Amino acid sequence: MVPEREDNIYGNSGEALQIHVSFVIPVYNNASSLLPLTDRITQAVNRTGHTFSIIFVDDGSCDGSWETIGRLAQHGRVQGFRLARNNGQHSAVLFGLFQSRAPVTIVMDADLQDRPEAIEILIKNYLNTGDDVIFAGRIGSYQSPFRMWTSNVYRRLLLAKLTGLPRGAGMYFLITRTACDKILALRMTRRPMVIGMIAAAGLTCSSYPCARQNRQHGKSGYTSLKRMRSAVNMLHCALFLKDGKKPSTVNYLDSIRVSECTSH
Repeated sequence: MVPEREDNIYGNSGEALQIHVSFVIPVYNNASSLLPLTDRITQAVNRTGHTFSIIFVDDGSCDGSWETIGRLAQHGRVQGFRLARNNGQHSAVLFGLFQSRAPVTIVMDADLQDRPEAIEILIKNYLNTGDDVIFAGRIGSYQSPFRMWTSNVYRRLLLAKLTGLPRGAGMYFLITRTACDKILALRMTRRPMVIGMIAAAGLTCSSYPCARQNRQHGKSGYTSLKRMRSAVNMLHCALFLKDGKKPSTVNYLDSIRVSECTSH
């Protein structure tokens, strides 16, 4: 069954109402960071005066992440889905976006490199601009010099030039319900890439600089080879869909199987 959606965030006077923000967080072996992440999200959203819920999508973890999600879900604001196998970060995010019912959703990583304190910046700029997608542009030296260099090349030469997205576009962003429905309606012929789908959907996007932390929990699952493959797949996704070539009739969400979910 398709989740019921909420869209209206403005009252009759045109002033923003208290809005409900849903967080979609893909999880892969992040057991040690989930509790502090949830605490910091709670503190950040409470400062805005809005309400929130969290959707954790466990993408095949084997470190106790699912058990931690189950404990967090006892507090009511957290819902968890455990996928039957590892589908990849982008598929996990898209599955979470499908489950979200909120007028706006924030996507972020679970490892605390994406600072929850930037949530206030995303919400404020969304209410000021009304853009479809607001990215938290990553700044700071949060990884090795070589990885920083390759990231800059990717963002300057590939991302901005070929897709038209802001240089700060990444997997920490706020997206509206309408925009979310547009990217979920796209059909893919290969593994989906969220950033490429945002580019292909022709959405209004902006980016605001937000400091990123060094990794404090676990280690990155993205090797240099995986990063290169991810960049190629993202560009293929953006350019392929934008050109409207050979649209697939297959919905990639149909291939995702859930083995467990928490009550909500």
